[in-house]
Amino acid sequence: AWAWPIAKVWYERSFDGGLCAGWGNYCDIRKSGLCEIALDVYEKYYLMLADISPVICNNYGYYLRTEKGDSYGGLLRYVEAARRGDPQGAYNAGHIYEAGEEVDENIDLAYQLYEMAAKCGHPAGQFEVGYYLFEGFGDVEQDYAKAVEWFEKAYQNPKCSETTRTQTAAYLGLCYQEGLGTVQDDDVAFEYLHEAGEDIDNLWESITVKVLTALGVAYAFGRGTETDIELGYQYLEDAAKLGSEEAKEYISYINSPDYEADERKKEEPATPVAPYWQDVAAKISDAVAADLREIIGRIDDERIYTAALVTDRYCCSLFLAVNTLEYLQSEDEEPDDESKWHPDEWGYSDGHGSELVKLSKSLWENHATLPGEAFFFSAMISAMAQVKGSGIFGERTEEITFFISISDDEDAENLEDSSAMTLNSPELAAAFLNRNK
Repeated sequence: AWAWPIAKVWYERSFDGGLCAGWGNYCDIRKSGLCEIALDVYEKYYLMLADISPVICNNYGYYLRTEKGDSYGGLLRYVEAARRGDPQGAYNAGHIYEAGEEVDENIDLAYQLYEMAAKCGHPAGQFEVGYYLFEGFGDVEQDYAKAVEWFEKAYQNPKCSETTRTQTAAYLGLCYQEGLGTVQDDDVAFEYLHEAGEDIDNLWESITVKVLTALGVAYAFGRGTETDIELGYQYLEDAAKLGSEEAKEYISYINSPDYEADERKKEEPATPVAPYWQDVAAKISDAVAADLREIIGRIDDERIYTAALVTDRYCCSLFLAVNTLEYLQSEDEEPDDESKWHPDEWGYSDGHGSELVKLSKSLWENHATLPGEAFFFSAMISAMAQVKGSGIFGERTEEITFFISISDDEDAENLEDSSAMTLNSPELAAAFLNRNK
């Protein structure tokens, strides 16, 4: 009561001099009732500082909307704060345009404002950008890979609120369970889904239904957690009550004879892997490393931007292809997607007497006991991951895009996409997945 009236005078002198520091303290003094600050004086300084500080400009917009009943004036202040770089102002304005409050609904403008907030590190803005990309609203094209990237930024943001973290966990759980924009991973998916389920009241109905269904699938079929058919069935029933057709289909399947038959098959012992194939990933890794050393010797100082390991549709052969920025530019002034990302168009590959050629011969000889395509593709990815982690590419390893492919199969693009997401950083993987756009 003694000090704050004195502090008030000094704060007002600093405000008159154009300094914004202390405005929060000045507001606390006014709220305390220990020092009288007239409303007209308070609003004079509020308006003055709002014209100086984008943060206070955003706060002034909130004041106009909640205390003065000037909703549109408050929106204008949000937009002004956003224009001057305040992420909260951009987020607030985006929310108003999305909801169509006091203005016509404008989804595309809302996204632009959310994107401004997201790029400035605003966690709720990062979630909204991910949400728009996941759903594909307005002019925003659906892009699961970019959506996952923004969801993860929001989730890992130390300023993320509990509500936003729950919402983000829900979408990440769905993406990882279904392999949308990222590598399918039941364990990671369940961690996110379980977190979202613990605080499900913070979700709106449409996403609640999806989370309940996904949790039902996880428990009923043991995906990422131990199988608990009763708990899984309960989650699916809850989702079905909210209108989920997908949950109803799962319930119908669980109640059918097919479910019992499939469960019995799971309990049957798996066919043992033939000795030759038990260490095939290591064999591929050794051959790739040996051939890479020879290729790198030929490349000299050129900058490698991509490396791919390619098989054929029968998984009987392997060849390694590498390309450099210098070779790419030498072939075409404006390289197209085919020359940039099609291994057959690249400048460097293993030779006729390479270790991979020798390995291909033994692959063919043992093809009759191959456990399956999925097994072989997994071994190829594992081998490339081992080679990448060996340090053979030097300091610029993280700048190189790695993937595996099939030389003569229509499903090659799917394999390339899934392997790229496994072998590369989220940034490189997202760029690769957008290579044809």
